[in-house]
Amino acid sequence: MTLVWMFATLGAWFGAQVAFMIVWVIMDGGRINANKLDALALDGDFLGASTLIAAAVACPFCYLIGRWRHGFSGWDYLALLKGPGWPSVFFWSVATVLLGLGFHFLAPYLGADETPEFMTKAVRSSDFIPLLILGVVVGAPLVEEFIFRGVLFPGWTKSKMGLTGTLIVTSLVWTLLHAGQYGWVILLYLFLMGILFGSARHVTGNLWIPIIMHALNNAISVFETIRA
Repeated sequence: MTLVWMFATLGAWFGAQVAFMIVWVIMDGGRINANKLDALALDGDFLGASTLIAAAVACPFCYLIGRWRHGFSGWDYLALLKGPGWPSVFFWSVATVLLGLGFHFLAPYLGADETPEFMTKAVRSSDFIPLLILGVVVGAPLVEEFIFRGVLFPGWTKSKMGLTGTLIVTSLVWTLLHAGQYGWVILLYLFLMGILFGSARHVTGNLWIPIIMHALNNAISVFETIRA
């Protein structure tokens, strides 16, 4: 059943972005074609706005799924009832930064640019940087963690997949969704970061922790790109 929820939540996420894309193009007075879609994929303002729209649609949908699960009220299924606790926030934030620093030092030896071209183009094309920052630092962590470490994680952990299988599968699917944006080295980094997010979700029993970790990782990435 959790597999069904995966496709449903991903459908809500991408469906909201596609609908917003159509509205964006129409309001811009343009026609939808391959060149327009390629340009939008790297447009920082569109990226920020569409991510926030997707979060506004997909996150409530994830909450409803939690309510539909027998014996849960919604927020408890998503592990959002309790605050994260500052010791946990500190510990897992340090772990996030350390993994990021490891990538920072290893990236040149693996032939990868630690500042992805995708982010560079998004920043340079943005006319309103705060919108891009909100989308990347707030919108993306919310929608992605609500889906992968919120809806999918508890269901798959209790299945035959167990904790190890769930950590691998949720991280792998989440990583593959970024395959069109980054090279293999950064995708490997994202996979490891996904394992870390999932581990934090399991150990703390709290979704706020991976949301904060995700936001921290994205914030470091976008601000490094702006500074570059």
